Amino acid sequence: MTYNINSALDKKVLHELYGDDYEYMMQMFEIYLGMITDELAKLKEAMKVKDRDRVRKVAHKIKPVFLMVGLPKLNVLATEIEGGHKKGTFDLLNKLFKKLETGITETKPIFIEEIEKLRNI
Repeated sequence: MTYNINSALDKKVLHELYGDDYEYMMQMFEIYLGMITDELAKLKEAMKVKDRDRVRKVAHKIKPVFLMVGLPKLNVLATEIEGGHKKGTFDLLNKLFKKLETGITETKPIFIEEIEKLRNI
């Protein structure tokens, strides 16, 4: 059976990382879903209290995870948040954070669906 990856995910990146190892891909999707809500909450709290160092640390921690699950655009946003912790105003950081939060929220159902598809291969 062939597996058709949802077009919202970067198929090229996922193929380079996992090839036909769908079990591993599924595990990475599950790990992502299991951790991203908590990390997003930590980032949101750091933004709320304007803790630039925590903003940088959380953004740094999560940015590679987005590449591992085929979301390079969210990796770019996390990278911008990480780098903007010093020079950016919190208005700018909040705009970037809102984009990141929206991207995560919109893609969660996709990962749930992808995990189900992968389980049935």
